[in-house]
Amino acid sequence: MTGHGSDGSETLMAAAQHPAHLAAIVPVSPFTDIYHVLGKGGAKFAGSTEGALNATFLDPATFGPTPPGNVTDPRFARAKDMACIATANANADEPTGQYSAWMKERDLRGLAANASVPMLFAHGLVDQTAKPDHIDPFLNAYAGPKFALLWQGNHILPNPNATGLNRDIWWTSVIRWFDHHLYG
Repeated sequence: MTGHGSDGSETLMAAAQHPAHLAAIVPVSPFTDIYHVLGKGGAKFAGSTEGALNATFLDPATFGPTPPGNVTDPRFARAKDMACIATANANADEPTGQYSAWMKERDLRGLAANASVPMLFAHGLVDQTAKPDHIDPFLNAYAGPKFALLWQGNHILPNPNATGLNRDIWWTSVIRWFDHHLYG
């Protein structure tokens, strides 16, 4: 399983649930601690986090990205519910910058100790969306086999036009990770 940003967070949530057929994950620039994505030490970061909040962190029961309009699965009802989105944005915009109960529910660091699925963790070190200062606590707590691939990039997948990790090196690494853990 792999994903980028909020979809990368979903791989971490899945790993903590120990599904029988999940052999390896590759989260890319995941949100592991929403408090440190939104601010630091009580100071709020400028900019919108609406995209992240309107996907993975809306409803812990859904753990899925906002679906296309034609999806009728009832589990996605809250992901399209504007009241839920407004609630998420209001909680994220908590004016005091305090670590709230809402943020605690979206703190994935506690799941790390329960995850045993091999993980190739990838993150850009100049990511202004999923800030990299939350990487160490999560990686140190992760119980399963892990390898981190870090590069001088922002909140994008590695590509030849950006500073940092070349796309060919990236996809070769991902394929080798999956081959090793799926095929031995």
